[in-house]
Amino acid sequence: MRRALWAIVAVWLLTLLVIRLAVTLVQQAGAPSVLLVVVPILFAWVPVWDCWRRGVDEGSYPLTLPPLAVWKRGLVVAGLTCLAVLPPWAVGYHYWQSLAFGLHPIPGRWPEWVLFLALYHFAVVAIPEEIFYRGYLQARLDEVFGTPWRVGGAAVGHGWWVASLLFAFGHSVVVWQWWHFAIFFPGLVFGWMRAKTSDIAAGSIFHAVCNVTVSILDVHYGLIPPN
Repeated sequence: MRRALWAIVAVWLLTLLVIRLAVTLVQQAGAPSVLLVVVPILFAWVPVWDCWRRGVDEGSYPLTLPPLAVWKRGLVVAGLTCLAVLPPWAVGYHYWQSLAFGLHPIPGRWPEWVLFLALYHFAVVAIPEEIFYRGYLQARLDEVFGTPWRVGGAAVGHGWWVASLLFAFGHSVVVWQWWHFAIFFPGLVFGWMRAKTSDIAAGSIFHAVCNVTVSILDVHYGLIPPN
């Protein structure tokens, strides 16, 4: 078990360190921003490479885009989760910004190019990250720890929260922010969706919706510019 865990952590850490190098080259060394295409490529390709390295069939993990019928089911699961999670979260966001920082909504201030923002977060951010963290790392951790618990009809184990922990602090490996620890909690939801549906469709949709919602609210409260 220990050897397998070290191998999983090594795959995670090496992937994030290469991504950090790419981000650093773009942000601090003047490298062209096109270099950042390495980020989704690594998230999608490293799991396949690790399967080849271990001599296992990559088809035993959800590392490719699901068929249309699976996306339709994922849309339903993600939609119901949005209705349950996002309204109370948005209320909490409002009170956090207003009470802690004195920020309030700015009338008429919304992001430009919302459709592009949604497509970017869905195709370039959410799907590759869900392939890497839930489609592969969580599945590998489940192989090590098993899935002895039932949560909302989904079979989960220690891999559920460990993958969420790696997901949260993986962001800080790339670019440190003090609030990255909070990413652990939506990571649990994404991981539960992976366990519940056995694919990445619902988690990818909900992941993208969460990112876009945060971006919209950050613009609306004046934290980031609208373009």
